[in-house]
Amino acid sequence: MVALILPALSFASMPAYAEIVAQALRASGDVAVVRAGKALPPVPGMMIEDKDVLRTGKTGNLQLRFTDNSTMSLRENSELAIEKYHFSGQVDGQERAFYRLLKGGLNTVTGLIGHIRRENYRIETTAATIGIRGTRFTLMSCQSGSCLNADGSTARNGLYGEVAGGIVAATTKRGEFRFSVSEIFYAASIDRPVEKLIVPPVFLHQRVEAQKSGNTQTDSGNGSSAEATGSSSPGTATSNSSVREQNPTITLEKVEPLKGVDRPVSAERPAQAERSEKVERPEAVARPEKVERPEKVERPEKVERPEKVERPEKVERPEKVERPEKVERPEKVERPEKVERPEKVERPEKVERPEKIERPEKVERPEKVERPEKIDRPEKIDRPEKNERRGEIEDLERSSNT
Repeated sequence: MVALILPALSFASMPAYAEIVAQALRASGDVAVVRAGKALPPVPGMMIEDKDVLRTGKTGNLQLRFTDNSTMSLRENSELAIEKYHFSGQVDGQERAFYRLLKGGLNTVTGLIGHIRRENYRIETTAATIGIRGTRFTLMSCQSGSCLNADGSTARNGLYGEVAGGIVAATTKRGEFRFSVSEIFYAASIDRPVEKLIVPPVFLHQRVEAQKSGNTQTDSGNGSSAEATGSSSPGTATSNSSVREQNPTITLEKVEPLKGVDRPVSAERPAQAERSEKVERPEAVARPEKVERPEKVERPEKVERPEKVERPEKVERPEKVERPEKVERPEKVERPEKVERPEKVERPEKVERPEKIERPEKVERPEKVERPEKIDRPEKIDRPEKNERRGEIEDLERSSNT
């Protein structure tokens, strides 16, 4: 654990214009570092800063060592953006490493941030977001037919990956999918689940063209390739050989401590300031004790399957009966419009009839009285006075009645 912190202290002592996050170990072929909109060519021991974008061309290859002692190898035709990286050289809870793989592929061996702050380590792609529960893995983002299968056909677009150590968690909108050592996975898009592959695609472990032809450029430190000089410490050789076995595309070289490396002229930075007093090394972080795995559970004995039951012979279906021709229905007769009924007239309340009145018995009429013959009226008499005339009239009525 002490060896992981030593390189970080040398990075932390550099001038604090922008946080330095990594150093270029090797750059070959077409490689560029885009900083503040300007493409800078790689130089021996070039310092990589936060927010830089790393690009490689058709024959390009770039190897980096970050301040937390993690290593990363960027393949040809690749582009990686360092979105947010912070490591002060001490464990203060603010460690983070967020990257975005825009295209191409990479191999990486995680460092201190990946061990103590796994939740703060993330690589985003167009198809999935990669988190870690381990240390070593390979990624390849295929876009617009950039990857070819062994038979020359175009591979499916998406993200391919293989785990070389620990556990990798690939997250899409369908959930989180975890893969352990030697497992290969494929994510078609952010909206689909991540699939597990049985056989790794051939392009996942192809070496870049610059490495095939032996066209290597400068390394950091003494400016010569360690493969050419063959100089490395025994401990470094052992660790590098083990890493090459797991990831053949990663070539780790011996890195000398940074001793007054001038910043690139294109970066337009002032001369290096004097180093401060020696910083005390923090105490080594104790690793947790190894958790004992539970004993292997014995599987139950294989249950014998019953004998296959013979199916009955297929019954022949009767011939299809022809249906009679469809009878045409008469056209639908239009019904007359509905006549609106008048409103219901309320009947008056029932009037109670009076009791039946008994009619009196029929009265017999008297016989018809014969009228007397017509009496000759006397001649006109002089009218007496009023009282006398009344008396005469009464006498006439009496005589007529008789």
